[in-house]
Amino acid sequence: MPLDFEEDKEKMKKYIASNAQARMYVINKRNPNSLAYNVSFQISITGKINDTLLYSSIKKVFCANEILHANFGDEGGVIYYTINQDNDVEIEPVVDLDNP
Repeated sequence: MPLDFEEDKEKMKKYIASNAQARMYVINKRNPNSLAYNVSFQISITGKINDTLLYSSIKKVFCANEILHANFGDEGGVIYYTINQDNDVEIEPVVDLDNP
């Protein structure tokens, strides 16, 4: 449900966060360095890959899932989120220097 807030000079739709989203927001505000809700993993790829196709695939996943580019905030005791319309995804390739 959109809220009627104004953000700086431009209007953005702000949506009330779900209970689960609000809980995670509060937990993160209390302990911003916590990795409790982060899921990290590593993928090793051997052989040749098509960089253009890989980056395009990652961008499609990012653009298709708005929550991946949502920003959370609170105003007047209401926790909300906005969807960042900038769909630019920067990917920095990591090169294994041990095996060039």
